[in-house]
Amino acid sequence: MKYLALIFLIFLLTGCKKDQIKPEDLLPALSFSKSELLADGTQQMYVTAEVNIDADETRRTVVFTASSGGFGSKSDSTINQKPIFENGKLIARVQYRAPSTPGVITIRARIDLADEKRDLSVSRTINAVLSKAEKISLTASSFSVLVNFLGEINITGVLTNNDRTPASKGNKVLFNDSDDNGVVVNGLFRQIQNSSDGSGGVSVNYSPGYIPAGKRIWIKCTLLDDKGQKTTIKDSLQIQTISN
Repeated sequence: MKYLALIFLIFLLTGCKKDQIKPEDLLPALSFSKSELLADGTQQMYVTAEVNIDADETRRTVVFTASSGGFGSKSDSTINQKPIFENGKLIARVQYRAPSTPGVITIRARIDLADEKRDLSVSRTINAVLSKAEKISLTASSFSVLVNFLGEINITGVLTNNDRTPASKGNKVLFNDSDDNGVVVNGLFRQIQNSSDGSGGVSVNYSPGYIPAGKRIWIKCTLLDDKGQKTTIKDSLQIQTISN
């Protein structure tokens, strides 16, 4: 039986078409170095494919694809990798980076066979779980701004989890302003990005409007829950109004 199986694989890998060939005959195993990923756009794992050791040397390159996230430093959705021998096995291994959006990720691997029309890929799935926002850090392009709509500043925030990596994409925040007494100033917020991007970022442009110079204004950013209600996670910064 061992010799029959070997002949069978040699026929396939030298160009013979066999409808009964299974993807696992070419790639006996596909494994991940982690059982779960954090959807923070930074967490990485190794994806390993075992190539049939009897494969022809010209037909060993493995093509990896991912439904989201990506491979290598550029997070490419597809990458080719030639295998090397490790502990008596022919192994192709690549580094994979998680996406910033939670969900189920499908990773596929196949031998690069240009003349093969059938889907001879093997696949596995892994969950990218929510990177929950636990902290907001605000910064401003300036801490003084002209009144009477003659100037504005850009305010950016970064949402991070307890491990100080970015929160998942899609966390919602609320920007608002107030004076030292907590009274709403009703300044102008525009170009509002109140849903975190793939790096956990939010931003807004702000102008205090028609109020006297020399006033201190607090700009606050508060994380909202799934129902749009304010949470206790927030940050604030103080700016000063000035005139020409």
